Amino acid sequence: MLKAVILIGGPQKGTRFRPLSLDTPKPLFPIAGLPLIQHHIEACAKLEACKEILIIGAYTTNTMAQFVSDMQKEYHVIIRYLQEFTPLGTGGGLYHFRDQVRAGNPSAFFLLNGDVCADFPLKELWHFHEERSNALVTIMGTEATRQQSVHYGCMVRESSTKSVTHYVEKPNSYVSTLINCGVYVCSLQVFHTMADSFQKKQDVFYSGNGQTSPHPGYMSFEQDVLMQLAGTNKLYAMQVTNWWSQVKTAGSAIYANRHYLELHRDRVSKDKPCTILPDVFVHPTAVVDSTAVIGPNVSIGAGVTIKAGVRIKESIVLNNATVHEHALVMYSVEATRQQSVHYGCMVRESSTKSVTHYVEKPNSYVSTLINCGVYVCSLQVFHTMADSFQKKQDVFYSGNGQTSPHPGYMSFEQDVLMQLAGTNKLYAMQVTNWWSQVKTAGSAIYANRHYLELHRDRVSKDKPCTILPDVFVHPTAVVDSTAVIGPNVSIGAGVTIKAGVRIKESIVLNNATVHEHALVMYSVVGQEASVGEWSRVEGTPSDPDPNKPFAKMDNTPLFNSDGRLNPSITILGAGVVVPAETILLNSIVLPHKHLSRSFKHEIIL
Repeated sequence: MLKAVILIGGPQKGTRFRPLSLDTPKPLFPIAGLPLIQHHIEACAKLEACKEILIIGAYTTNTMAQFVSDMQKEYHVIIRYLQEFTPLGTGGGLYHFRDQVRAGNPSAFFLLNGDVCADFPLKELWHFHEERSNALVTIMGTEATRQQSVHYGCMVRESSTKSVTHYVEKPNSYVSTLINCGVYVCSLQVFHTMADSFQKKQDVFYSGNGQTSPHPGYMSFEQDVLMQLAGTNKLYAMQVTNWWSQVKTAGSAIYANRHYLELHRDRVSKDKPCTILPDVFVHPTAVVDSTAVIGPNVSIGAGVTIKAGVRIKESIVLNNATVHEHALVMYSVEATRQQSVHYGCMVRESSTKSVTHYVEKPNSYVSTLINCGVYVCSLQVFHTMADSFQKKQDVFYSGNGQTSPHPGYMSFEQDVLMQLAGTNKLYAMQVTNWWSQVKTAGSAIYANRHYLELHRDRVSKDKPCTILPDVFVHPTAVVDSTAVIGPNVSIGAGVTIKAGVRIKESIVLNNATVHEHALVMYSVVGQEASVGEWSRVEGTPSDPDPNKPFAKMDNTPLFNSDGRLNPSITILGAGVVVPAETILLNSIVLPHKHLSRSFKHEIIL
């Protein structure tokens, strides 16, 4: 019997995803027609041996209750949400609920970060972990560029065994282009490592000497576990080449939207009356005018209205938004060496795949094999976590140098994976499947594209409009037969797409409206937003560099070094109204703003 744990953080996290996360929790943000973490749940539910899925986060139970109920009904698997009493980090929450994970004595458990997107080769990851009897943690890793690798957990692994010999979380200099994808398999014994880290955190926190943790229970899985396991032959990495990305910004949401649309072409919308340029998802409740042109890579949410002549591409239109007549909306797994430092990087032994070194987001290059944030964990992993937890407690309460916000806060990457690297208990299975984090709105577009492609059995095919695959249109969305949707578009429930609309590479959230002849490209259209007729809503894609092999999403900051807004996905917050004949380019509009003119490269408050 196996279990799965999905870490989703809390409302204080994901600030780079604003304003999209102001009214919709980031884990529930729709990409390719499904909430972000539903893609995780679906991948876990496909494993016959997976009997329970635990979602751990700091969101209120009320926020997650309806979603959890819906997921249990759809996938017929036990799904529970466990609320942290305070934000405890990627390892602290897991360690806090360790008894819930160990209940029923599962053989191991998967651990998935909630802000990554991929096609999740969990079966292959489990087999990889199972083949290495001494593995406590197996990391799904991928290649990044040398420049990008320092933004992730980086690892070095032994070429034969795949054991991670060195792991550094977001290193200051290059360590490796092999980065941590944030997907793991953990043996239950990992909690012993976590217990050690926890005790150290407690000791430091209560010593009163320099503690930096916000709580003595705060732990980083990457720093307090992975870094401890690196070099112990207990940490292994499986490298994949599948698509993978984080979703950190609005731009990454567009990127994810595109890939999920492509990945799940069975879900894309094809029967809308408008013109669809695949891949496009239009929620069944969205109303799209038949003259609209939607796609490629557009997702339109529930209740959206897309009016006549609208053109939308590479964008996301959230629920109840409206794009008025003739508006234009656009652009609103290996990683490269440069990108690898933005992930958990690992080095593994080539034959055994044991992770010999793991570093979470190293400061310098470690490896291009990165952590995908998907794991299989044996129950013994909690021994490692117990060690890390104790260390956290020691440091937290000693008052010397604690950095955790709470003595129970732990990072799975730092407090578990780094501890297991080099112990022959951490292994990494490298995959070539698509994988990405969902850190930004731009990465959501990217994830949307890939998930649409991954689940093509869900894409909309019977819509009256023109569909350019892959597109998902919710059954309640209303799309005009003249609209053109796609490729890579997701359209949510209740969305209205009116005549002549064109949407591509976008996500349209529930109850939005895109009015006649509007164009939406590389954008996220928020819930109940309205895009006026003949308007153009366009962003700049945040895709990985196509000229660099294995490049990942660059989750760039909002502003460059000159203080200017970096070109990225255009985001319309909930209830935003874009008037007719308006151009909105590379801008972020906070919720419920009624625009009175065109904007370029601005944040409109």
